[in-house]
Amino acid sequence: MDLVQALPEGVVVGEALRRLRTLRGQSQAACADFLRRHGLPWNKDTVATIENGRRETMTLRDLVGLSMAYDVPLGHWFDGPGEIRVSDTVTVTRDDLRRALRGDRLPRRADGDAPDDDSRVRHGTGRPPGLPHLPAHGFHLQPRPLTDGETRSLQLARAYNTTPEAAHGIAEYLWGRPLEDERDRRLGDTSAMTSKTLRAKRGSMTRLLIAEAGEALSVPPSDARFAELSAVVSRAVDRSEARVRAARTGGEVTGEPGPPAT
Repeated sequence: MDLVQALPEGVVVGEALRRLRTLRGQSQAACADFLRRHGLPWNKDTVATIENGRRETMTLRDLVGLSMAYDVPLGHWFDGPGEIRVSDTVTVTRDDLRRALRGDRLPRRADGDAPDDDSRVRHGTGRPPGLPHLPAHGFHLQPRPLTDGETRSLQLARAYNTTPEAAHGIAEYLWGRPLEDERDRRLGDTSAMTSKTLRAKRGSMTRLLIAEAGEALSVPPSDARFAELSAVVSRAVDRSEARVRAARTGGEVTGEPGPPAT
């Protein structure tokens, strides 16, 4: 999809507000008065600015206030086809965003879904930023509970803004176990430590492990280690999808993402 067709969320919400206000028979001044009575400190100029597409971003407070005032779900403000421009390089479809607002995960997209004619556009994939070419498989499935291994590598996922599946794959590749398990292995016997000391030691070791992961993620695509790590993380993502499908059909998925690095 061409970049100009992906609109900022403020513009999309402005279009929806104009439609809803018109259906209610409200002028912009009446709309502003109505919203002020429901807790949004807007005036006529605010409404006009938003409806004319001159505000690109909307706060959560704005969206919640609009939804409560007009008694519509949050997803109402993103009705219709098209995409939302999250940033200069990331877009998400309105349909996916509406599902996310209902509690579903935003799906990852296959690299082939990205437009070939504009390298600036990259759909949200949850891939680690240090792996720009990491395959991102389509995750067009319902949410699922995290596995224990994914849960114990969540700090790695947060540090590199990636998914629990990818973080678990990275941890398995580097250490052969989740991040927290590797942290505890390196700390050894902690029975004599006070709670305060243990928290400090765990925090320090977690930061060290996250730094190690950062070094692994920084290798160039031409490095053989890059291909190995990409393959392991891809298998971890594949397995997360397989778990969802197995849960739906009553099947079973076993095994781990892949062997650790040597």
